[in-house]
Amino acid sequence: MNIIESSREKERISLHSHISGLGLDADGYVTDFLFEENIKKRDMYSEPTNKIENNDIKNGTILDPDKVDNICNSYKLENNGNYENNKICYNNISDDEDEVVKNFYKCKGMVGQKKAREAAGIFINLIKEKNICKCLLLAGPSGSGKTAIAIAISKEISDESIPFCIFNASQVYSCEVKKTEILTQYIRKSIGVKIKEIKEVFEGEVVQIEPFFDNTYDEQKISYVHITLKTLKEQKKIKIHSSIYDNLLKEKIQEKDIIYIESHSGNVKRVGKCSLYQDMFDIETDTFVDLPKGNVHKKKNIIQNITLYDLDVSNVQPKDNILDFLQNNKSKKTEITDKLRNEINKIVYKYVDQGIAQIIPGVLFIDEVHMLDIECFTYLNRTLESNLAPVVILATNRGICNIKGTNIISAHGIPVDLLDRIIIVKTMLYNKEEILQVLKLRCKFERIKIDSEALDYLSDIGKIKKK
Repeated sequence: MNIIESSREKERISLHSHISGLGLDADGYVTDFLFEENIKKRDMYSEPTNKIENNDIKNGTILDPDKVDNICNSYKLENNGNYENNKICYNNISDDEDEVVKNFYKCKGMVGQKKAREAAGIFINLIKEKNICKCLLLAGPSGSGKTAIAIAISKEISDESIPFCIFNASQVYSCEVKKTEILTQYIRKSIGVKIKEIKEVFEGEVVQIEPFFDNTYDEQKISYVHITLKTLKEQKKIKIHSSIYDNLLKEKIQEKDIIYIESHSGNVKRVGKCSLYQDMFDIETDTFVDLPKGNVHKKKNIIQNITLYDLDVSNVQPKDNILDFLQNNKSKKTEITDKLRNEINKIVYKYVDQGIAQIIPGVLFIDEVHMLDIECFTYLNRTLESNLAPVVILATNRGICNIKGTNIISAHGIPVDLLDRIIIVKTMLYNKEEILQVLKLRCKFERIKIDSEALDYLSDIGKIKKK
């Protein structure tokens, strides 16, 4: 039997796609309180030298960062001097916007779970300070926002697009692949590699695409294609092979698009549409970029974001270059040998020393972790000691129970030696007001019109179901 793949997690991720962070202020407190209550709460723990006047607290205003620094002498999240994420007040919200939109900007899409979010903020601070802790356990009943907090943590850890991998512990089941192999695959899916290369490319705006056909056996077959690219400096017509024309069709390249073609591999990348044509439509969903400068044929810095698992899969059948994984990244359910992984790790470390690559540890979210057995916990405990280990977030709705496959009783069904390594955060059930706020937020993003009576009725149903 192959590894069981479930679409449930993908659906949950899409439902939480509006979340952009934990919604904490510069002091690590949740910002969906009334703002005046936040000020009173800080005054209980510190004595600021310059207190904020009442006329400074207004909707639609951002407080002076110097005043923000004087407020907190206790715990503070460091953001390297960038106050974009440290703003206490709302993000320039006008008075005519409704309460749902205001709350969304304040709390970054999060609702409720104030203590859990503040605890997650402390966990993020430990990660940024490169302390030992790399594992977090979210313990709470079903539907209490554990997945939402995990996604928010992944957004707060880094500004870059770090890998975020989610799977259910019940998926660790196969008759062909070892359980530890499945865990290894998900762990390596959560470790990103940012590769910077200098490649020779042909870049510019597509002016014309002209295919030429050959009559072979009374059938028309494309032999070659002329494509005209334009930059601010020049316009050049190049001759490409028919196989590269297939890549143009796959990328849905049209005239007025900005593209580049790698001269070595023939890969085609669409960057966007030329900004000169931005005013052609009143509403446009495409990305507009400026017309490239310089020559059409140039050397360009190419940045690729991949994972270690992508390199593993692409090199099961090795090629000339380890970076040519894009040509053979079909998913396989067979085991990948440790020898191959060690070779890939050596090459990645070599690229890191040369400044070509950068390792970006991501986030691995394991839901229903109590479904793992003692062997999986032992392997996971050892993996957390590695320098390449991602941030592991566990979630469970169990209290005191047996560890799967044993008669050992432990908290949350997790062995004691692993519990000693992790931070445990408890999540609580939503009350009626928070359920109502979630419903309003989802209706806003789904563009559903609903009256207040229906919302109140649905919130009552949600409160009963939670019980």
